[in-house]
Amino acid sequence: MPFSSTSQEEMFRADPDATPSRCLGPLAAMGAADEPERSPVKRRTGVAQRSERELLDDLRRAIEEPGQLRLDYQPRIDLQTNRCVAAEALLRWRHPLLGLLSPARFIPLVENLPLIVPLTEWVIEAAMAFAAERVKSDPEFRLSLNIAPLNLTEGYFIGRLVEALGRHSIDPARLELEFTEGTAISDSTRTRRQLEQIRRLGMRVCIDDFGAGYSNLTYFRHVPADLIKIDRALVGTVGEDAASDTVVKWIVGLAHELRLRVVAEGIDNSQRSAALSRWGCDEGQGFAFAKPMAGARLATWIAQFNALADAEGPVVRARLFKTRS
Repeated sequence: MPFSSTSQEEMFRADPDATPSRCLGPLAAMGAADEPERSPVKRRTGVAQRSERELLDDLRRAIEEPGQLRLDYQPRIDLQTNRCVAAEALLRWRHPLLGLLSPARFIPLVENLPLIVPLTEWVIEAAMAFAAERVKSDPEFRLSLNIAPLNLTEGYFIGRLVEALGRHSIDPARLELEFTEGTAISDSTRTRRQLEQIRRLGMRVCIDDFGAGYSNLTYFRHVPADLIKIDRALVGTVGEDAASDTVVKWIVGLAHELRLRVVAEGIDNSQRSAALSRWGCDEGQGFAFAKPMAGARLATWIAQFNALADAEGPVVRARLFKTRS
């Protein structure tokens, strides 16, 4: 997620066993194609030598000058139909001196500063421009954006969202806003009112990283939300630990009792995907399906993925996860 260092760092994980090219063949390879790799040692050294103030100044310029920031998109799959129904927008920054920076390096510096406001504006505008094109061919497509806690303290945050939706002629129902669990269960009256207003306007609210730390059920049953995302730390143990399996199945059941859809993030193999599907989990996201990819690649990837799912129905999972020799 653009405004969460933990979730964003996941997207830069080096996991050779979870690369989509091994799980999904040509479709995944399309999504996996990315920028040329730089030496991790050199990249870490360069970032370390640049002060936080310098990085913030650089980021301010990146927001104002085109060419450095971009959004990639990671597909989200309906685990019951095997079709791609949504995508999460993920922020990328190609620094002119340091190369492609992990969001874990710069988002924590900015998420609690006023600079998060123009950065969020940039993300919203870029995402809306992409969504406007995407819904022309897929009117039911949903786009998920991650929002920093500080954004909910702004007086005009929701107004800017509504303006962007109107400017790009996008149905609010096509937009999901992700908030960390800690933000969603906040005692702040203002935060809760903002979340309730977002839902009244037709947008969906998603609780991200559920199970990562708070999981306060007293608050959870009153949170104004439509979806929860089970944290990748839990999803990553599915099929390996009986206790974890019990917890995940319990979360899915509880969420459905509360009329919430459930998304599992960080699915890295077909076995976990199949188990989550059996337990009734609604959607899944992770390297088992595809890495984040450019918007131009996403449109083609979705068309091919969904065509295969529609053509082969129940047997599609076996084909999609067949490892190439």
